[in-house]
Amino acid sequence: MCTKMILDPAYSVLPVVAYITDVATAYREEIKELYDLGCRELLSFPPSPICNIEIDDPQIAFFSYQPMIEQMRSQGKDPEYLLDIAIKAINICTQGRPDDMCIGIHFCRGNYKGKSFFNSSYERIAKERVFERLDVDAFYLEFDNSDNSGDFSPLRNFPTDKAIVLGLVTSKNSELESPEEIKSRVLEAATVMFEGHPTRSKEEALNQ
Repeated sequence: MCTKMILDPAYSVLPVVAYITDVATAYREEIKELYDLGCRELLSFPPSPICNIEIDDPQIAFFSYQPMIEQMRSQGKDPEYLLDIAIKAINICTQGRPDDMCIGIHFCRGNYKGKSFFNSSYERIAKERVFERLDVDAFYLEFDNSDNSGDFSPLRNFPTDKAIVLGLVTSKNSELESPEEIKSRVLEAATVMFEGHPTRSKEEALNQ
């Protein structure tokens, strides 16, 4: 629905901020109900990628894709403003959650007949400080194909207090990655995170 409001001119008459706030508040209330029913963290070491709730949000991933940015601009929309609205919506959903509830977000690229809906690096949203600005505990990304997602350079300033799942095992074909390949790519990502943040050791990057 948020994507409709961003890209479909038929929805442009709606008060976007008010609508997003109402919907996000409803989600926040549902998250509280889930917590009250027992949806909470069992592990005590933060940050933990083992989250109780995962938010799937292809919309934010769209902001890393230049053709989508151009489509927004062709409709007279401001991509930076719309990204702010998208972040605001997620943060309203997650604000005020208890310390023992872990919420993660997945930037989905889609999977239709073994193909992603779009190919682009996370660099653009990294420059917009999306990783820092989103009030979540973990990020589930997709680095299963460097042709689709680019290299690990967008992770150089990844926050030290959040967890990350790299998404190295693909769901788009039946070829299984070798353990050596997975290990090598994890070490590559950790090196980028370590070198990009002067206060983070390589071991700390691996633990994220």
